[in-house]
Amino acid sequence: MERAVFDEAALQTDVDAKITAALERLAVAMHKSLWEAAYAEDLTATQAQFLTYLASMGNTAVSMSDLAHRFGLSLATVSEAVRALVTKGLLEQRRSANDGRVREVRLTMQGRRRVKALLHWADAIRDQVAALAPQAKGLLLDSLLELIARLQQAGLISLTRQCQTCLYFQPHRHTDPTAPHHCGLMNQPLPLTELRIHCPDHQTRPPAPSPSAPSP
Repeated sequence: MERAVFDEAALQTDVDAKITAALERLAVAMHKSLWEAAYAEDLTATQAQFLTYLASMGNTAVSMSDLAHRFGLSLATVSEAVRALVTKGLLEQRRSANDGRVREVRLTMQGRRRVKALLHWADAIRDQVAALAPQAKGLLLDSLLELIARLQQAGLISLTRQCQTCLYFQPHRHTDPTAPHHCGLMNQPLPLTELRIHCPDHQTRPPAPSPSAPSP
């Protein structure tokens, strides 16, 4: 019987369990940094995430369903967080001009001022990433993006616009270990450090066809 991820014996011998446990430690550090920044502004971590995400979208309104999809939350949870932010005067909510059934939100002027205190919540973690060797950064980014793509395929994470899920991405086409992949759109090798987690030219790769059932 396979041991649980956090079983002490598994953490000594099972490399898959070690990696999963390491990711959990990173998640704790990320959540702690976000929670502390949110608490300082009298917000929940979810509310802080919504504000920083909307700030990254500029003046573009975002629908409630988009927020639910982006953060893997139920519409009820999104509605509760948005309602609190509207009450605080940080968000405005209105019906979409294109579809009256869709509710959209965007930052208010007060929200834009307030979010400035939240934008650097991950800086302490990025400082530690910056201390890694350049080659290690490329390998780490490549591995993380491949894992994210697998989690997306397994239905455990929302759709991303990264290289590994793109129609134009051609893995391991080149012998250069620092740029092994190829971008069909640009028709050139992709250095590992230049892999994208959000590409405006992303075209979702269609799912692989299911293997045919064997003939009787």
